[in-house]
Amino acid sequence: MEDQLEEFSNNLKEIFVTNKPGLKSALRVGEEFAKSIKFFLWHNFSLQVQVQCIDHLHGHLSSCFFDNEQNLDNDAKIFPHLHLIVSGGNSQILFLENPKKWSILGTTLDDAAGESLDKIGRMLGLPYPGGVWISKIAGIIEDNSMNFPVGMNNSKLAYSFSGLKTSVRVFLEKVDVAGFVIEKKLNTNEIEQLIQSNGGLNPKLKLIKEVCISSQNVIVNQLVNKLNLAIDEYQPSSIGLSGGVSANPLLRQKIQSLDVSSVLIPPIDLTGDNAVMIALAGLSKKYI
Repeated sequence: MEDQLEEFSNNLKEIFVTNKPGLKSALRVGEEFAKSIKFFLWHNFSLQVQVQCIDHLHGHLSSCFFDNEQNLDNDAKIFPHLHLIVSGGNSQILFLENPKKWSILGTTLDDAAGESLDKIGRMLGLPYPGGVWISKIAGIIEDNSMNFPVGMNNSKLAYSFSGLKTSVRVFLEKVDVAGFVIEKKLNTNEIEQLIQSNGGLNPKLKLIKEVCISSQNVIVNQLVNKLNLAIDEYQPSSIGLSGGVSANPLLRQKIQSLDVSSVLIPPIDLTGDNAVMIALAGLSKKYI
């Protein structure tokens, strides 16, 4: 075991760790752990390894190139590149003019898309993170039977999801459906029914399913509509989607249907926060 560790250590050149943005306490734990590894390698094997800090959002962006690293050598196929990062804490449209020059075109003015879905999920009694369960329940159904509002229609590339969250809460606090209580946790059997059933639900579960479908539809439409506006204005060679919410099947389907020759989306297992995306960002230094 010690020989294997030494062999591994001798091939290790750099340690990449995310240092922003996010909860300071969680980020500090990661940074201190990276420094501990560095000290361990120096103390036990006299090996000097550098610790390089990586922006968390750069990691998400880089996850799109997990299967497309070779394309980075042909900038014309990728750049200019429009990128949508959608996660629990961030909703941003980025414009990469080239591998070294990028800017933020639009961002959320309040809650991020994933944060709003999680909060709506809690109102409905779904487990955390609510956005994941809303996605499973709603699937790829496109409907807004609840007539929830789509925010920021008159603003070019800015996002806002707090209006949807407030509308859902006001609606659920007033609704009179047998058995439904806002924020009352659902049991396992009820959740399975919501995911598996296409009909025949009791009034309570039917209400929850319709709210899931409508809420997801509103958020996905706002995300895609704004990105489409950016596509029309900036005429990118490619677009990309990343972040935890990029695992949402409806969002992936609608992004892939946009009129752009190249659409880069990471594998499902790289959509959430993960070490691979931070490593990709660190290795792809020419990219960002």
